[in-house]
Amino acid sequence: SRLSPQGEALVRALVAEGILVDVAHLPDAAFPQVLALVPQGTPIISSHGGARALCPNGRNLSDDHMRAVADTGGFVAVTFHGPLLRCGGGPASLDDVVAHVQHMLEVVGPDHVAVGTDLEGRIEPVPDLARLWDVHALGTALLAAGVDSETVQAVMSGNVARVLAPR
Repeated sequence: SRLSPQGEALVRALVAEGILVDVAHLPDAAFPQVLALVPQGTPIISSHGGARALCPNGRNLSDDHMRAVADTGGFVAVTFHGPLLRCGGGPASLDDVVAHVQHMLEVVGPDHVAVGTDLEGRIEPVPDLARLWDVHALGTALLAAGVDSETVQAVMSGNVARVLAPR
């Protein structure tokens, strides 16, 4: 569904107040509307989700949507919610999270990928990442998968810090 007039007004108000627009729960039809409402140079983020190419769930981002977010200077953040990471059987694992991060890195590059656990929501977390203090396991797994340490630092905290820095 598309944004209502009230939704468009909300996006304009958020931008006017300097609040980042998060597209994590945005329907596909509303995506171009949000892009048109956010001024050039204003980052958009997706705070938690997966790659639709790996798990074709409507809540996950398509490669084109990830590129559009990156083009604004924002980031796409991987969720730890199992059903968005592995579709069609079995519980999700840390390897699934790594696969989504690697796909996101391939699509948008190391400056636009982050961690967005969604642990505060009603989720089915990946067992190895079920608590906040487990997050370091993702960094270790990314390094083991061959992701360089500079990129791991960017994904784990650097990209969020850059986008959230005062402007």
